Amino acid sequence: MMLKGKKTILRYPKLSEAKILAKEVNKIEISSNIAVHRKKNTVKSEKKWIRTALKQNRKKQTVSFVVLDKTTKQIIGGCGFNTLRLKDKYAIAGWWLKKEYWGQGYFQDFATVLLDYGFKKLKLNKIDGHVFDYNLRSRKSIIKLGFKPEGVVRQNFIKNGVPVNEYLFGLLRKEWIR
Repeated sequence: MMLKGKKTILRYPKLSEAKILAKEVNKIEISSNIAVHRKKNTVKSEKKWIRTALKQNRKKQTVSFVVLDKTTKQIIGGCGFNTLRLKDKYAIAGWWLKKEYWGQGYFQDFATVLLDYGFKKLKLNKIDGHVFDYNLRSRKSIIKLGFKPEGVVRQNFIKNGVPVNEYLFGLLRKEWIR
């Protein structure tokens, strides 16, 4: 599957991309901001993740994409629905973007494509986004997309040995599709 934005392309990951994905998600600016990253990823662990993601994509248990720069076709990030409950018309979105692409509109582009896919193709009613308290850039970006603050879960993650809060944001179908 392939989805296109103005600046980005979203598609399923390939096993041959395990090395580049492991390298990118191990960078501190990425690993410190994503909840699913618990330890140093290896090519082997990334291949295992890709196999699992592809199987879960087929079964519609999750949706996992790599994000490509539309011009260079290079991997610049990842996104998807880490939790996907089609019966409840609900998902939790997750994403990351290489630091050199921050602040240039790439996040808004691929996040818009992902949200359109969730609301229009998957017919979701609600998509949540969770952001660590110290990630101010991501909090601003998710609000810019139209997400509304819904609360804070206190100290539910340990990052670099420190308990951190997680801000919860939600976006309803009726707020996205007007």
